[in-house]
Amino acid sequence: MATENSLRYCKFCRKEHMVTVPAINLNGTAPEDLFNQVMAALEATRNAYRLMLEACPNGRDYQTAIPGTASAALQQHSLRLERLQRIERELKEIVEHVQAVIDYKAEIASRG
Repeated sequence: MATENSLRYCKFCRKEHMVTVPAINLNGTAPEDLFNQVMAALEATRNAYRLMLEACPNGRDYQTAIPGTASAALQQHSLRLERLQRIERELKEIVEHVQAVIDYKAEIASRG
């Protein structure tokens, strides 16, 4: 997560970012490649979330365990889902930032 000092206004997105976003430059990864890489990670996270929903603990799988085991499993599962949602939000913010930079560069190029 971004530290207080790393949060700053982004001229491309017109907002402050909650995560540290890449400072796209000529020496770094091409913006389009970076967009595709982070988008692939975002889609994989979304897919993992869908699969985790299907893998929700079933009380019948814990019926011979000590009392409270099924509840603990459900609580842990819920926390895993929350972590995936947080990762999804962070990746989405990075994707939006990279897209904003791509759009900005395209606008500048179209002006001549």
